[in-house]
Amino acid sequence: MAKRRVLLVDDSRSARYALKILLQKHECEVDVVDSAKAAIQRINETTPDVVFMDHLMPEMTGFEALDVIKSDPKTAQVPVVMCTSNDELPYQIEAREKGALGILSKPGTPEKLAAVLIEVDAVIAKNAGGKPAVPASLSGIVGSGSSAGGTTAGMQEMLDGLRAELEHSFASKIEEQLVKLRAELHSRENALAQALIQKIAKDVLPQMGAQIEQKIMQRLGK
Repeated sequence: MAKRRVLLVDDSRSARYALKILLQKHECEVDVVDSAKAAIQRINETTPDVVFMDHLMPEMTGFEALDVIKSDPKTAQVPVVMCTSNDELPYQIEAREKGALGILSKPGTPEKLAAVLIEVDAVIAKNAGGKPAVPASLSGIVGSGSSAGGTTAGMQEMLDGLRAELEHSFASKIEEQLVKLRAELHSRENALAQALIQKIAKDVLPQMGAQIEQKIMQRLGK
């Protein structure tokens, strides 16, 4: 698939760098600016495929920039993802009501970004009149012979692929924990076995020895 042209807007240099690296790993060509005003100017100049917009910035907030972008017919179709540490439901609702495609909660992770990019690809494909392309990170999971005939089918296919990828990741982590648990249980079993042997040697064997001795004396008639 062609690289997505991403405009990343954040006044934090470290945040820009971290998200830029993640986006590049997902086959994105990333342009960066450090303010909402600069973002509006850049969007009008280059028309990116998607904008990742920080919420809290000086002079103009992400929501204020979103209002400008969505009110201009030339840029209204550009999907905007809000990047924020506030991922509570009221904020998500407000963001979508203002026209945001979705939320990428900070700090961003490969899993969070992959889920957001599925929505982004669906909108890009819709704007282009095509069907969603499978993200490169999932290309080995979602088969090339799929018969997805439209946006809905393609979305479902990609969601299934993402789910499989995440399940595989979680399964590996669970297996690691099970291995540790088995080792711990084995260690405890050994300790219990040793304690049982000591109990037998201390309490049971002397009693058995006394009983055997008594039976021998009885046989001898003593």
